[in-house]
Parts: sequence; C-alpha cells; structure tokens
Amino acid sequence: MLYLNDSRGRARVKDLLGQANHLIITALVGLDAIERGLVKSVPDELNMPWSPSSPTASARRSRRLILDMTLIRAVDAIDIYVSASRRTPRLTQAPELRNAIDNAKLSVMGKFNAIEQFHRRRLDPRLGALVAVMIAWRNRSVHADADDLPDERWTEIIAENGEWYAEHFSGLSAEKLIADFNKGQPPVFKEIGAFIRGTHKFILNLEEAQFNALNGNEYVKDLVKYSSVGGAATSEARLQYRMRIIQSVWGRDISDRPKAVYRFLKNAGLSETKRCGRPDARLR
Repeated sequence: MLYLNDSRGRARVKDLLGQANHLIITALVGLDAIERGLVKSVPDELNMPWSPSSPTASARRSRRLILDMTLIRAVDAIDIYVSASRRTPRLTQAPELRNAIDNAKLSVMGKFNAIEQFHRRRLDPRLGALVAVMIAWRNRSVHADADDLPDERWTEIIAENGEWYAEHFSGLSAEKLIADFNKGQPPVFKEIGAFIRGTHKFILNLEEAQFNALNGNEYVKDLVKYSSVGGAATSEARLQYRMRIIQSVWGRDISDRPKAVYRFLKNAGLSETKRCGRPDARLR
C-alpha cells in the first residue's frame, strides 16, 4: 500500500508561503526600528543610497508595501495550487471541472469559483469566504478598475461567524475585516496574517476534498507518465527516455517487477506511511 500525502501543488504552496508570517514580522520589526529612530543609516555592506526626508513616513509606506505584496503572494498561492491540480499528474480529474478552470483563463477568482463550486459539499464555507474576500481585495489593490467583487454570500458568512474567526485567527475582527474591505483600505497586519493562515487551511481542506474524489488508478497512470518523461527537449527524445524507464521497471523479470515498480512510485512522490492528522489518498 502506498499513500499520496502531499500533492505537487501543495508542496509549491509550502515553498511560497511556508514562513510568510514569520518573515513579515521580521520585516515589520526592522521598519519599527527605523520609525523609532534606532536605524539612521544604511549598513556599509548594502552599498546603496538611502536618505529619506522622513524616515518615519518612509517606514510607514514600506509597511503598507510589504503587506500589499504579501496579499498578492497569498492569492498567487491559490492560483498555483489550482493550476498545479489541473496539470499532470492531475488531482482535478473531472472533465467539467477542468473545462471550468480553463475557461477562467487568468482570473484567480474564476478558478476559485470553479473549484469551490465543484467541491462545495466537502469544503468549509468559512475558509472559502476568507479566500474569496482576499482575492477580491488583491484584485482591487493591483487593478484600479477591478470589479471582481466576492459574492455577497461570502461577506454574509464572515459576518455571521465572527466568534469563529476570532477564535481561529488570533482575535481577528470579522466586522473590521468587512469594514476595511468595503472602505477600500489596505489590509492591516492581523488581516494579512488571517489571509495567509486561511490560505493554508483552505488548500489543506481542498486537498482533502480532491483526494476523496480521486480515482487512484487514473492518478497512478498520470504519475507514471509524468515521472518517466525526464528532461529531454524534444518529443522524440522524451518518448525514447520513457521507453527506457518503462523497460527498466516493467521489463524486469516477473519476480523482480513488483519491487521495481514500488521503488519507482516511491521515487515519484508516494509514501509507505500514512501521515496522521492530514489528508491522504490511498493508492493500491
């Protein structure tokens, strides 16, 4: 028995957002030191000019820039996960869902709506609401004429679950979150922190939903196809490489073949052990 514990998409999200809160806090601590006048010059090793007319004003503007850029990165994580799930080896196996994602083109909100609607019964709407508002907030901060607003039901869910958000997101005020969004103000640090944590939680929830809907045989076929391509540049070279890999694994004597296949699948990312407390897909 082998298990799929983490998809390639989720691994990429971990690389993108894994220590985001810690790194944001580190940057904000540095900006606070500038604002308090504890840092007055650029370290020599940076070898660059820095002479703001008002260090305090520059630190405050930099704080907003960092939070805005983090918001963009958190939305990118949703886009990366959904897009990676669509590619081989596919977690998104239903043709109608793949078509809906493709029809969304570059719209992250469109991709989110497609996959959320398909898996709605398996997803926590409170996490979905946080992600929907986050995407709309990012769209508005990046595109001045953006009209990609979240469905009203998302803001209603946030408003109706204030205690839950406060408990699970370090005292986040749902009322303030909605008010800040409606006023067009930039998100504050606590809201950014909630978006980052909410993104991780939503993707974990979505990962479980996709694993539950997964056809294991189809996924393994996709995984074999993906893992036996190699780095060859042309289609002919890739085909030749694949044939060599298949021959070296499935062309073995019948007595050696099961162990060879098992090793191949483990090297392709499957695991012998089921990770406790996390979603997994059981692949026989």
